[in-house]
Amino acid sequence: MQLYELVEDAENKGLSEKELKIEIENITADLSQVREGSLFVAVKGHHHNGHDFIPQAVKMGAKAVICQEKPCEISENCVYIAVENSRKALAYAAKEFYGRACEKLCIIGITGTNGKTTTAHMIAHILTESGVKCGVIGTVGTVFQDSFLPSSHTTPDPVTLHQIFSKMAESGITHVVMEVSSHALAQDRVYGVNFKVGVFTNLSVDHLDYHGDMQNYAKSKLKLFEQAEICIANKDSDFSEPFVNFKSGENGVLTFSAHADSDYKAENISVTSNGNGFNIVKSNSFTPIKIKQKISGFFNVYNALAAFAAVDSLGLDSSEISAGLAGFSSVKGRMETVETGRDFSVIIDFAHTPDGLGNLLSSVRSFCKGEVLVVFGCGGDRDKSKRPMMGRIAEALADKIFLTSDNPRNENPQEIIDDILRGMKNSSKTRVFVDRREAICKALETAKKNDVVVLAGKGHETYQIINGEKKHFDEREEIENFLKNR
Repeated sequence: MQLYELVEDAENKGLSEKELKIEIENITADLSQVREGSLFVAVKGHHHNGHDFIPQAVKMGAKAVICQEKPCEISENCVYIAVENSRKALAYAAKEFYGRACEKLCIIGITGTNGKTTTAHMIAHILTESGVKCGVIGTVGTVFQDSFLPSSHTTPDPVTLHQIFSKMAESGITHVVMEVSSHALAQDRVYGVNFKVGVFTNLSVDHLDYHGDMQNYAKSKLKLFEQAEICIANKDSDFSEPFVNFKSGENGVLTFSAHADSDYKAENISVTSNGNGFNIVKSNSFTPIKIKQKISGFFNVYNALAAFAAVDSLGLDSSEISAGLAGFSSVKGRMETVETGRDFSVIIDFAHTPDGLGNLLSSVRSFCKGEVLVVFGCGGDRDKSKRPMMGRIAEALADKIFLTSDNPRNENPQEIIDDILRGMKNSSKTRVFVDRREAICKALETAKKNDVVVLAGKGHETYQIINGEKKHFDEREEIENFLKNR
């Protein structure tokens, strides 16, 4: 494409006609992806400043550079375009380069601390079962038709995202459900994407190392509603007020709740080890809609409410939605039951926040006939404030705790564990194993009849990051290997 097609308000950037018509072969903010004919967008990141790499990008063949700061070196062979926000410029260019594919799709965005993945996959399952060609973009990867693309981020960078939209549209996909993280919203990764539906699941302590405080965290997530035609919010969540009151009137925010009056309310809730059952009462109807779920956990009632509200707002029949929810089994690493052939149970879950761990253990406690044993840790180089909080929660809700490493990244694993221990008072129920494999083995070795062993924090992940190095580590394999020798 020609440069002028990729730059917002290009005619007012002071470029000559020749410069405007430069042929661009690809767009990137990643130096390693620069090649002859590239448009390089210099983005100032959390750890690196893309402006430092502009001279190298030009030497590698970049024909145009978008930047916020004046480059330290200027080349006659490159066009430099100054902008106020290079992140938005990157998103705009990516959208244009891939033919505005996102505008051909009905996009449903899910944001919130917990529940994004399960809710997104619930919605996609309902739509698919009703005959809609639907794709999913999120934490466990991108799925559409027979394609699967692994993901390193919950929400991809703009270039990858619009490339995915393009592939989906070309393959006949009409609807996309995507998880939208607070980082993605704060960094304008989805700038220019028009969401048909935006869903807020909940907000609890997480990522404060990045956002600073809960107010900024909420403000970032609220940006999804600014880009959504239909807004749906969990009325029961902490910090829900700005979401619930985002807009009012006939086209105001739709709400869901298990306790308060709302547009979609869950009543007569039953949570068992075999699944959930409840009724959804819509504010515009007197007839309750019966919901059955194969998956358990009170938090999955909220996920189902969010999914029901999202699909209902698109006009799908209630009977089709309830049938879709009834047929939904699970997502890898989300309340995932691992078959052991033993008289105790093992559950793997991604819970890595105080709220997530609390919801998980409370749900397991509600149906566990024996003791609840939990294996967990906290990630390194991330929000440290949640560590003692998670320690307190585990101590309150579990019978035995096997405290260990998650992804220590570049931190000392023992120091992370010490932070968690500061939130605990009763050391008698806690055993510490820096090595996660050892912690899992000890938990399985300790488990007795009717006990439930909960492995929290890793979920779908099949690796550990230790000393900055990603190493293969699949908890399902660890369980299988242990049981083979017992």
